[in-house]
Amino acid sequence: MPTAAQLESNVELKDLDKKFYQLETRVALRGLPIPIYEQAIAHYCPITQELTRTDKPVPLFTAFLIPKNSVSDDNVCRYALRLALHSFTKQETNWLRESHLDQVPLWSDYLITDVAATDSTYDAQYSWNSDEKEPVTQSNPTSESSSGVYVAYVSLPKRGQKVLGTKAAVAWKFLDGNKSDEQNLTVKGFSILL
Repeated sequence: MPTAAQLESNVELKDLDKKFYQLETRVALRGLPIPIYEQAIAHYCPITQELTRTDKPVPLFTAFLIPKNSVSDDNVCRYALRLALHSFTKQETNWLRESHLDQVPLWSDYLITDVAATDSTYDAQYSWNSDEKEPVTQSNPTSESSSGVYVAYVSLPKRGQKVLGTKAAVAWKFLDGNKSDEQNLTVKGFSILL
């Protein structure tokens, strides 16, 4: 089943004439020793231009998983989604030396998510790592959800809201990618609303 994430926010990034922003994202799946997805400054692929658009959420990643094969044998997939927003001052020369402290973002946190699939319905719990170490908050599907599609929004923690706005949220969509006995979970949109 596909799973996707997007980031949504109500904020305009400040001083775009003098500054530019880059968002890093990294996704880990319980049981795997390496991330399944990463966009980072160190790899020359942060999320940049997309941050200034307001017409739709900024896509973060898509993954395809089979919950019944989860490492915990409990039909639950656990994700850790790291978000980090960096700010840089635009200058003709020496911009890295004068205004940049490497790897210190304006805001960063991990969204820990447990997703369970049973009979084409999904149940998701989450927490921000700055608040809780285990996913304890039940997510509520939105009116965009339907049979085989689970859509929910997760508000950013207080520190994230200070930087990105009070309506900032991570949006996720879980799709039933296979109607056979072997349920696939597609994380079709962890995205961030800006």
